[in-house]
Amino acid sequence: MAERRMFAKTIIDSDLFLDMPSSTQCLYFHLSMRADDDGFINNPKKIQRMVGGSDDDLKLLIAKNFLIPFESGVVVIKHWKIHNYIQKDRYKPTLYQQELEQLEVDRSKNYQIKLENSKCIHDVYIPDTSGIPLVDKTDTQVRLGKDSIDKNNIDIYIEDGNVDKYVDESNKLKEFRILYEQNIGFINGITAEYLIELSETIEVNLFKRAIEIATDRGKCSLGYIKGIIKQWLDVNIKTLEQLEAYKLQQEQSKKGVKSDVGRREGITKAESSTDDRESEEARRRELLRQIEELERDEL
Repeated sequence: MAERRMFAKTIIDSDLFLDMPSSTQCLYFHLSMRADDDGFINNPKKIQRMVGGSDDDLKLLIAKNFLIPFESGVVVIKHWKIHNYIQKDRYKPTLYQQELEQLEVDRSKNYQIKLENSKCIHDVYIPDTSGIPLVDKTDTQVRLGKDSIDKNNIDIYIEDGNVDKYVDESNKLKEFRILYEQNIGFINGITAEYLIELSETIEVNLFKRAIEIATDRGKCSLGYIKGIIKQWLDVNIKTLEQLEAYKLQQEQSKKGVKSDVGRREGITKAESSTDDRESEEARRRELLRQIEELERDEL
C-alpha cells in the first residue's frame, strides 16, 4: 500500500464536506490514507474505532455520498480518481474485483454503481440506522422507474419510495447537474431535491446566468445563487428572455423618470424667468410714477 495519498481541494473545500463535523472529516482522511490503489477499504469500522470516530461519522459519509458501501463490508472512496492518479508501474489492482465490477467511472471521474440493465434505473440507498447500508440488499433499494436514465444522472438520497417523478425530468436534470458540478460543487440529496424543483420552474439558461452573476461577484455558492433566483421568481421571471425584457423595461423606466425630471426643471426655469421679467417691469413702472410725481411737485 502506498505511503502517500493526495486530496483534491475541489472535494475537501466544498461546502458539502466542510459542513460535516470535524470527526467525520477526520475519518474520511484516515479512510482515504488507508485505501488501496483503487480506493477500496475492507475495514472501515476498525479504522473508525482506531481514530475515535462514531458509527454516525461512518453513516454520514455514506449518506453524503463520500463513500459507497458494499454487502461484503467493503467501502470505496467515491471521488478516489479525482484525488489520486497512480502511475501504471506503481499501480496494484484491488483485491476486491467483484465490488470493482459493480462500479463505473462517470465523466467527472466519480465512482458510481453500474446500471444492471436497460430497464433498471439505478439504486437509491437509504442509510440503515443499524449499520452500513448494503449496496446489493433489496430492502435498501428503491427503483426510480421502468425506463432507463442516462448514467450521468444525479444520485438522489431520499427517505421514501415516491420518486417516479424524477424519471421524466432526467434530461433536464442532466443539464442542471452538469452546470452545478462544474461551477459550484458536488450534489447531495438536499441539493438534488432543489435542482429537481428548479428544473421544473425555470429554464437552464436562466440558471446558468445566475451562476455567471454569482461568479462575477466572487460569491459562487448555492445560497447566493438561490437568492438571485428568488429575486427573479418574485417578479415572475422564469426564462432568460423574460430577464432581458425586464432589464430593458427597468432601463426605459429610469430614462423616463430622468426625462420627466428634466422637463419639470425646464418648466420651473421658464416660469422663474417670466416672473423675473414681470418683476423688472413693475419696478420700471414704479420708478416712472415717482419721477412724474417729482416733476409735478416742482411745478
